[in-house]
Formats: sequence, structure tokens, C-alpha cells
Amino acid sequence: MEELLKQLCTTLLEIAKTAGMRIIFALILLVVGLQLAKFISKRMKKMKGLQRIDKNVASFLSSLVSIGLKACVLIGCLLILGVPAASFVTAIASCGLAIGLALQGSLSNFAGGLMLLIFKPFQIGDFIEGAGYSGTVEDITILYTHIVTPDNLKVSLPNGKLSDDAVVNYTALGYRRADISVNVPYESDMTLIRKLLLQVVESNPYRRENDPITVEIIGYADSAVTMCVRYYADNDNFWTAVFKTRQDILDIFAENGISIPYNRIDIGKVK
Repeated sequence: MEELLKQLCTTLLEIAKTAGMRIIFALILLVVGLQLAKFISKRMKKMKGLQRIDKNVASFLSSLVSIGLKACVLIGCLLILGVPAASFVTAIASCGLAIGLALQGSLSNFAGGLMLLIFKPFQIGDFIEGAGYSGTVEDITILYTHIVTPDNLKVSLPNGKLSDDAVVNYTALGYRRADISVNVPYESDMTLIRKLLLQVVESNPYRRENDPITVEIIGYADSAVTMCVRYYADNDNFWTAVFKTRQDILDIFAENGISIPYNRIDIGKVK
């Protein structure tokens, strides 16, 4: 009986030693492999060869390589732990349908990422609006496009949704049209109003000088005539131009005694 117990203990110790070494090697491979994959992915973005090609493609390839390396590391860990390669492949094949159904959203995003790279509706650094959000494109990965909103929030947008929905690219053409509306009293001298508004826009150093300026009536409110000022400004100076125009309109109206009407409610005395 004692010899049987000794043999059993010896066998268990050998199994523990063998399994323990496998687990240690697998953990070492996992830690080192994941760090190496991260390092290679970062280095790829800085490689001169990739920097010469389209930066969207470079970001996409870097993300793809990172995921591929991590998958290889995980497979290597499973093989070290003793999972037979044939069984591993068979298990993946048998679960292919279930995996495909579970990852159909991810596959859609992957296909969407390829469509974005092929048709290039936007690039890294462009300011876009899509999928209900607007911001500057920071990165395009195999599944998501990352943007930074004007209030400094990072949003991850699925590539599949961006490739299917309408995307507005505010940066693509280099400049935009500013539309600024202002209400003036009905009794105002419209010739003077146009002259003052034109003066404000023409003196704005941030507008594009060779592009047309429009000052026209666009509507009639209950207590005011709605005028619209339209001109063009480069993307880099767009909001600076708009903010300056709004402030200058207030200043020049005040100098000429022109008030901007607003809704009033007169409540008589209750007897």
C-alpha cells in the first residue's frame, strides 16, 4: 500500500512539474509576445516605408498586424500547454459558423474599414460629421475610426456604420462658407443695413478675399426682417472669422443706433 502511494505521489509530482513548466513557459510567451506585438505595431507607424504611403493605410495595416501578432501569441500559448494543433484547427472549423454569427458586426466593421481605405471619404486630420458625431479623425483601425470632438472627447465610430451612412467632410475642400443671420427692425433702412453688413465682412481679415460676399433678406419674422451674410473662410480661420463677424455686427449696429429686435410680451395691469 505504501509503495502504491509513493508511486502515485511520484507520478503526480512529475505531472505537476511538467504541467507547471508548460504553464510558466506559456505565461512568459504571453507576456513577452503581447509586449513585442505592441512594440512592433508602434514601430510600424514610424517606419519610413509606411510614412511614404497613405497615412490611413498605414494606420489600418498597423492595427491589422497588431491583431495578427496577438493571435499568433495566443495560439502559441495553447500549443505549449499541450493543445494538439489538429484538434485546435478542428475545433475552430467546427465553431466557424458560430464564430461568424457572433462576429458578424466585427466583420462588417472590417469590410467597412476596407471601403473607407479604398474610397477615402476622409483622412486622418480631417474634421468630419458621421454616425451622429463630429470631430477630427485621429486614427483609422481595422474595426473603428477614432475621432476627437471639439470638446476634447474621444469617440470610437464603427467603420461599418461610417461606410454605410452619409459622412460630411468639412476639411476636404480647404475652406467653407459662413452663413450668419441677423434680425433687424422692419422700419430699418435696408440700404444702410446692407452697406454696414458689407463693411463688416470686407474688413474681416480672416475671410477669403477673392470669393463672393452675399447680403440678402432670407425671411420675415413676427417682429423683424431676417438678413443673412454669406462669405467664405479657410478651415483654419473659419470659427475665428465667424466670431469676429458676430461681434463686429453688434458693434457697428450700436454705433449707428440700430437695435436688434426681440420678442416682447406686454402684460397690462390686472384690475
